[in-house]
Amino acid sequence: MILNTSKMKEGRHAYTFFGDRTPWVMDCVKEALGEVFRPGEESKVCFRFDLIKSCENITMDGVMKLVLHPECLRCLCVFETPLSLPVKTHLIPASEESEEGAVGELELEAGDVEFCFYRHHEIDLKKILREEMLLNIPDRFLCHLECKGLCPQCGANMNTDSCQCRSPAKDARFAPLEKLKLKS
Repeated sequence: MILNTSKMKEGRHAYTFFGDRTPWVMDCVKEALGEVFRPGEESKVCFRFDLIKSCENITMDGVMKLVLHPECLRCLCVFETPLSLPVKTHLIPASEESEEGAVGELELEAGDVEFCFYRHHEIDLKKILREEMLLNIPDRFLCHLECKGLCPQCGANMNTDSCQCRSPAKDARFAPLEKLKLKS
């Protein structure tokens, strides 16, 4: 989705896109999130943001709300989790030098992550949304903080089942350490 800024007036402009009515949002979600997003959940996706234009500089401030079905890192169960991902970036027009490729490689600093360039008065919303999702999505999912995971011997889900596995035998090489007394 390309947004043309040439006719955009200065000030705040509010936008809302729903997944079940906006195919480009769903394409972006599927590209960025893959299997953790289930088909059929399009109605639970909402992308709301404000664009604040000041001269040629534009600030995008919003939120992406969606429901994911990731696999728990510990017990491997698939569970439903609602997410609210912040989308905040500052857009500035690209200089002629950067358009011509005159600028070489630059090292990014922490504050540079929230900046993006646009060219020819066009903002690629799909690119920005995809980038923000990839930067803000958790890298690990747990079904709940107290998840016990799987038994390392029999593979039983320790949250729902109890297993009769014995704890592994102690390594004989560490036996001398049991006699060690530490001062407290």
